Amino acid sequence: DKNKEAFELAEEVIKSGKNNLAQADFAEVFHYGTKNTEMLWRLSEPITSYERGGLYTMYSPPPPYRGSSMGLTWVDPTLVQSYENNDIRVSLLLERKNPVIGENVTYLLKFSTDIAQPSSNASIVYPIVRLSEAYLISAEASARQGQLILTRYNELRKARGASQKTATNFTGTDQFIQEIEAERRREFVGEGRRWQDMK
Repeated sequence: DKNKEAFELAEEVIKSGKNNLAQADFAEVFHYGTKNTEMLWRLSEPITSYERGGLYTMYSPPPPYRGSSMGLTWVDPTLVQSYENNDIRVSLLLERKNPVIGENVTYLLKFSTDIAQPSSNASIVYPIVRLSEAYLISAEASARQGQLILTRYNELRKARGASQKTATNFTGTDQFIQEIEAERRREFVGEGRRWQDMK
């Protein structure tokens, strides 16, 4: 059973004690040379100028935030509205007027060397796998085995400053799986997870 195996492997990663979920220091996860242990695997892209940072140039706003394009990639407003007020992940969202369309849009700053990383860095860090993935895999794998266990889901949300849920918030495992997908969108926006989740 793949769900049973996924649950067991996710729990093994969580219980190893080698890594911890970021809390108030969430932005530090994406810094080059960070001491934060939430990142399990990362990719560092060497840069000689701001224009060479791939995801950075896609998501960073146009000048003065030094995105090399006109900043035409931004976060879905429905997703932005789904974050709770105290959610620390909101600190990596920036609302600014886009000069092309003349309207306010929300940019993602996870990869911005101006905001999330010192501009003196020689590399930009991109996450491949973070510890939060194990928490959400554990919750989803349990639900797909017919068990409505919110422990790992709530532990992640607590670390992010979001409210806690109870089993009464969900009609069953199917609705909880839908909520896990929504939580994955909030957690991994811009990190290359969405297409696979939709499939």
